[in-house]
Amino acid sequence: MPVVLINSLAEPSDELVCSVGVDNRHGGYLATAHLIQKGHRRIAYVASPPDRSDNKERMAGYRQALAEAGIGFDPSLVVQGTGGVDGGGRALPLAFVRR
Repeated sequence: MPVVLINSLAEPSDELVCSVGVDNRHGGYLATAHLIQKGHRRIAYVASPPDRSDNKERMAGYRQALAEAGIGFDPSLVVQGTGGVDGGGRALPLAFVRR
């Protein structure tokens, strides 16, 4: 029976299982590049659990956009979250810190 996985990778050798997902790296890049284009220079990244592949890919896109704009990566702007709203709540105070 054919199966389609959503946001989960199928093994390339399994012809009955397909997957549909997003390009997390490109999404992280586009979001960060958009903020940079709007003039922002201190951009926080709210991370999901560090062992998740989607988090690793989004972080890579975030860092790529920063690097291309000549903005140094600041680890203090990375806020660890759980994938829920709690990470956003912890990141909010960063918006009010001036450097």
